[in-house]
Amino acid sequence: MDYMTIKEAAEKWGLSVRRVQDICKADMIPGLIKFGHSWAIPVDAEKPIDHRVKSVKMYKANFLGQIKKDNNDYTIREGNDKDWIRFIDFSEDEWHLQINGIGFSLKDKYPGDVVKTLLVLNDEDEMVGFIYSFVLPNHTLIPEFMYVKSEYRKMGLGHRLLRELEEISGCTSSMIFYNNTFHDFYKKQGYLASENLEIAMKIL
Repeated sequence: MDYMTIKEAAEKWGLSVRRVQDICKADMIPGLIKFGHSWAIPVDAEKPIDHRVKSVKMYKANFLGQIKKDNNDYTIREGNDKDWIRFIDFSEDEWHLQINGIGFSLKDKYPGDVVKTLLVLNDEDEMVGFIYSFVLPNHTLIPEFMYVKSEYRKMGLGHRLLRELEEISGCTSSMIFYNNTFHDFYKKQGYLASENLEIAMKIL
């Protein structure tokens, strides 16, 4: 049997290399073989069906918003129970372990726990950012973790993720516990950011 590389499969199927890597990690290709950190894909393998945009309990719409930047289209959609695999090895910086942990929590609890909310930022079919949150019984939104890949930062994408989350949450206020390096960012988003404690609040 002949095999092709991840790059060759990506070109053949019209997908990004990252997406094909995710497909391989999820073992969605019959006859797939792994050699160390590399994958061998049968040349006659068909492009796997994409199940990532199934509707989930929290929202009726799969497609929430579209952003146009530098002649590229970025889309924001709600997460689903297939997204957890995309969090594994998503980041290689200091947030790596926390992001991996979110992925495994999605695998174990999502979408059954309707309090949790996940929005995913895509560049075509590649996840380049996300925001993960939950809602308190008093209708306070808690944006728990937001991340945008370094090459996509300072383009207003984090602002759009947070704004989209606020708009669909149905909450009356939002409270963020943040790393102090993001103090100015949250002030620009309309949050009352504390100078001492790393906490910011906003009335929605």
